[in-house]
Amino acid sequence: ERASWPTTVVPEYAANPKYVQAVSERVDQALQRFPRTVRSEVVLVFSAHDTVFGARGQRGDPYCCHVHSTVEQVMRHRNRDQPFHTTFQSVMGPSSWLSPSTPDTIETLAERGHRSVLVVPISFVTDHVNTSYDLDISVRARAEAKGIDHFEVTAGLNTHPLFIEALGEATIAQLDLPVDVNQLRFGGDGQSQGYPLRPYHQRPRHGLNGQSSSCSECGSGQGARRWTLPDRSAEPDAPSDPSSTRSDPSVPQGSESVSDGGS
Repeated sequence: ERASWPTTVVPEYAANPKYVQAVSERVDQALQRFPRTVRSEVVLVFSAHDTVFGARGQRGDPYCCHVHSTVEQVMRHRNRDQPFHTTFQSVMGPSSWLSPSTPDTIETLAERGHRSVLVVPISFVTDHVNTSYDLDISVRARAEAKGIDHFEVTAGLNTHPLFIEALGEATIAQLDLPVDVNQLRFGGDGQSQGYPLRPYHQRPRHGLNGQSSSCSECGSGQGARRWTLPDRSAEPDAPSDPSSTRSDPSVPQGSESVSDGGS
């Protein structure tokens, strides 16, 4: 049933700084499961769900671009502290799919002498069959059979506080609120509740719709956007309507769908 109220869309949040930081923190947590003596040698394998290669050309689907943008942002955030690869998993059927595949990449790493691999599910935001079984059981078995001694998979973002904040920022950045978002408070009594996270009005700001890096594979202009709250602290006389500050006139309006996942 179509909603009777105005709707908007959050097209993606692949380069939201808090989303990127949340992914990086999951990497840090997983690295602690490796012996200290091999941590500097761990190869990061970012694994996104695969999709038919022709989809991008047929539908203008920027999925691949967003996956590579997220990986680029995460590794930039980490100062490129580990060797890494971007791969795709869960191929089904005979069609031409995005490459390289996650299992094939890990087998190649093993053949080249690498013995420590950390798989980072990059287009999945929760733990489910594609991560808990496909990666942590099926791909693990193939990796160990090829000689990988240390194999781990990062936990899903699930309810990571920064991920939840990123979703909130990306959503609110799309809303035409009747008041300045910096004036919002939480709680029925008008007081912000005692959450461990700072309320919106106390958070650092990032430029609304700031363009992130374009796809490292095809150079497309469909790079991910940050979709974070605008910094209005320097604009005391700015109008209350956030829509007046939007810098991208091409933002889609009127759609009720929200993209699934970080890309």
